[in-house]
Amino acid sequence: MSSLPIHAEPMSVPLPGFGRVIAFVSTLLDVFNEAQARARIAHQQYPFADW
Repeated sequence: MSSLPIHAEPMSVPLPGFGRVIAFVSTLLDVFNEAQARARIAHQQYPFADW
């Protein structure tokens, strides 16, 4: 009995730096959210300050 060898082509990732892009965007969102939280705290401490 003979079998035919089946060779699958290696999968190529369309964007090799996709993980880095996702990490960068995630970091950007974390920084933005932290800045918003700190601004909210500052507004509570100094409600009449002109920002």
